[in-house]
Amino acid sequence: MTANAMIAGLRARGVALTPSLRWTGPVQRSELAGLAQHKLEIVAALVLAGRWTAQNVLDFFDERLAVREHEGGLAPDAASRAAIIDVIDYMQRERIGLATDQPP
Repeated sequence: MTANAMIAGLRARGVALTPSLRWTGPVQRSELAGLAQHKLEIVAALVLAGRWTAQNVLDFFDERLAVREHEGGLAPDAASRAAIIDVIDYMQRERIGLATDQPP
């Protein structure tokens, strides 16, 4: 199942997702596995329709930091540096801008 299909299926059942993968509504165990498996794609799909807020950037940084520390085995300082690079690289690659209070 693709990230967009998963999001559409959850929304059809009344589940709302945020870019930090918090949700309201009932999520089934099998859907939790899908959310975990396709986390990056789902986060990207949720925010690509608009611009990222500072909170979106922080949430994505926290996710990458956890991955770098726990799955990558990096020390906290090295994980932080790598997570910052991950955020910048991803935002540049996907051409994600930052939301501001001022019009573009």
